Amino acid sequence: MTRELMLIVKRDIKNSFSLNKYKLLGTALIFFVFCFMLYYRFMGTWELQGKEYAPSFADLLLYIFSGMKVYIPAQSLKFEIPITWLSIQLYIAFMIGNYANRDMSGQGLQILLRTTRKSFWFIGKVAYCFVSVALFYLTGYAAVFVYSALAGTPSLSLSGEIYMYVVGINASLFSASELAVGLLLLPILTSFLLSLFQLLISLWVKPIFSYIFVVAYTSASAYYVSYFLIGNYSMLFRNEKVVSSDIFLSIKGISGIDQRIALAVLLAAILLSVVLGCISLKKYDFLEKAII
Repeated sequence: MTRELMLIVKRDIKNSFSLNKYKLLGTALIFFVFCFMLYYRFMGTWELQGKEYAPSFADLLLYIFSGMKVYIPAQSLKFEIPITWLSIQLYIAFMIGNYANRDMSGQGLQILLRTTRKSFWFIGKVAYCFVSVALFYLTGYAAVFVYSALAGTPSLSLSGEIYMYVVGINASLFSASELAVGLLLLPILTSFLLSLFQLLISLWVKPIFSYIFVVAYTSASAYYVSYFLIGNYSMLFRNEKVVSSDIFLSIKGISGIDQRIALAVLLAAILLSVVLGCISLKKYDFLEKAII
């Protein structure tokens, strides 16, 4: 890594902190709201059964990142929007915003014109996306931990009755490492790849269209189970073990997402996106884009 690349990446990482500091306050608020949603949605029924409600840190994460059950169109089945899961992806897209285009119209254009390799500028934007996504999740996890410490228990152990009754997922299907991948690694990598999609598209069309694409593409994952719709990767309800345990879905011939395949697809797609971004800059007219 050359000194020039290090300076560019350092600048974009610094911007990811400075430009998103107030948005991170919104992130903490969003995750607190998610925790309150769990509390008020199930507290009454829980008390009627004479049980003490004290969700652990892991219980809350399972609720937030469970997503939604596989949707099968039928008159008797009501489609429910996965508010928590969808809000996470859309808020991250809001954080990424039009940073690349805005930078290209300012100091970033001078960097592009003077740098020895235009790909360095793009790698800096990749670093911005990654750090922004990481900050979002770290802030969210911290908010959930604080809530669990105040209203429940800051434990990584799952409360059997809570995750079966409240969430609707039999977490005993998963090993500790599989839950860690499903609740920590896959959501972060999925959001990072979506942010790269948004970055790449925003280089060629107006940023609003790249945001619309992310919204539409992410929302489609709520309707369909497919490896081509990566939003499925970050929903535990779409995991192959959860899907295969549902007799109705098995009869329908619906299969879920294998974590190992999901990880391989995400890593390969991230690498491919970075390579394509660096290559595409060779044919990019930065001066014309900046004027527009």
